Amino acid sequence: MSALLVEPGRRVTVLVEGIATRRAIAATLLLPALLSLVLYANSLPNGFTYDDFRTIVENPCVKGELPLGELLSRDVWCLSGSDATGSWRPVTGLLMRIVHQSMGLNPFAFHLISLLLYALVTFMAGLLAYRLTHNPAVTLMTGLLFAAHPVHSEAVNSISATSDLLSAFFVLWATVIYAGLRKTPADIWQRGWAIGLFILALLSKETGMTLLGIFLVFDLNLIMNQPKSNLFAQPSKGSAVTHMWTQWLILLLVLAAYFALRYHFFEALTPAIHRADTPLAGQPASVYFSTALTAIAEYLRLLLWPWRLSIDYSFNQIPLVTSLFHPKPIGMLILLLGAFALAVASFRRTPILTLALLFSLITFAPASNLLTPLPTLVAERLLLLPSFGLCLLLGLILVELRRRLHHRQVQVLAVLLILLIASMSWRIMTRNLDWHDNLSLFESAAETTPQSWRVQANLGWFRRVEGDFNQALLAYEKARTISAERDKAFLDRERAICYHGLGEFEQAIELYEQTLARNPQMPVMADLLTFARARRIPDNLADLPR
Repeated sequence: MSALLVEPGRRVTVLVEGIATRRAIAATLLLPALLSLVLYANSLPNGFTYDDFRTIVENPCVKGELPLGELLSRDVWCLSGSDATGSWRPVTGLLMRIVHQSMGLNPFAFHLISLLLYALVTFMAGLLAYRLTHNPAVTLMTGLLFAAHPVHSEAVNSISATSDLLSAFFVLWATVIYAGLRKTPADIWQRGWAIGLFILALLSKETGMTLLGIFLVFDLNLIMNQPKSNLFAQPSKGSAVTHMWTQWLILLLVLAAYFALRYHFFEALTPAIHRADTPLAGQPASVYFSTALTAIAEYLRLLLWPWRLSIDYSFNQIPLVTSLFHPKPIGMLILLLGAFALAVASFRRTPILTLALLFSLITFAPASNLLTPLPTLVAERLLLLPSFGLCLLLGLILVELRRRLHHRQVQVLAVLLILLIASMSWRIMTRNLDWHDNLSLFESAAETTPQSWRVQANLGWFRRVEGDFNQALLAYEKARTISAERDKAFLDRERAICYHGLGEFEQAIELYEQTLARNPQMPVMADLLTFARARRIPDNLADLPR
């Protein structure tokens, strides 16, 4: 009789404990996502900036001026054929079109979508940490560090980087599913979901291709835990190995179809790169790889000390390195090989360390320029996914420290962690203000990356548009000191306009004449030259188009 009375009470206790555990897990997942919403709330009043104008404001595919089907055959800027950049992201284009059709050309709406996407990405990062560790404390630490990492600010603030957020969401979701396959490796439906998410990630941004490397890591773990006799012998119908090989066949077919379509639409398999976009374009192999490796040092700095942030790190902020025997490329090469070796060595003993390291290395590989050239040398938005591996490692270290330290030491550690997250949060919220408009964005960049020609040239342009000819001229002169020959026609024209606006007519006349000698078919320049010779300043001088 007593046993019958105790058993129901025990069931109730187990049920209550289970509910409490589920609530605790839900809290560890939702808290970082809520933090991300708070941190980026002050980005909502920001306007369109920089590439947003070509990606959204001037994009006929987004504005619905072209049939919906055109999204499939055009790049992210709605260019087609040989004129296209090769950045093929139809899923991102479809989302942008839906937002435009629903809410019009309203920057608030697009920033809201970015904010919500980042919250979803943060939630998925926490869910992946839990799937890998089944430790709520590690999950919470990883999620909070990920949500508050300042290097993500470009991905959230730049509407053009919506593709990075969207692709990251699908990549993390697919990885969450794959992490679950460790317990149910024969689940064909889960593998089917993973294939679908791979397609969505790939069509959101090219970096979605890194999912193949992540899938491979998990499947290698599965193979290593299978009896050797089951790998190549006749497997039973519905076995995990059969489903794995079937999935990989489908993935390879999807990849082949993707490249075939890319080549059909753009006559190229990779995005086009130009000297104006990256200093690596056209460089010999020794310069290319040594500079690309050197740029990894800047990426590492952004991951570990993300307090100095900029929209651009191009020529000559990171100078070209002419020899692979320079200390920086050698150091970065040793670091990459060392991280990979550590991941391989830990594969059986501490698989979570392997997964964290390889996740970062695999998702960073496209950004490194080592596998394929990119239109950019360094970009903060490209660290969105790689930073997850770092945050997971830090979460593991913090929880392990808490286990080993005494009570008072744990309190000190907790205070330091709170201060770290608070300082990171403060940096995000102040960085959001830099993205308010183009002028504030590039004034901030000029302080952080003053040796970038593109930063100085754009700063001059946005100051000139504001009618501040004196400050614009200073920025253009700074651009000339970085490279006197880089886009000389543009700088000469802009300097002429600034001198004209300042009433320094002789300098303006000389530069107008040089510009017209280079390109006589410029009626606007001819009209301005006439004004300058007459010692007159047009009222619309600041409004002249680029």
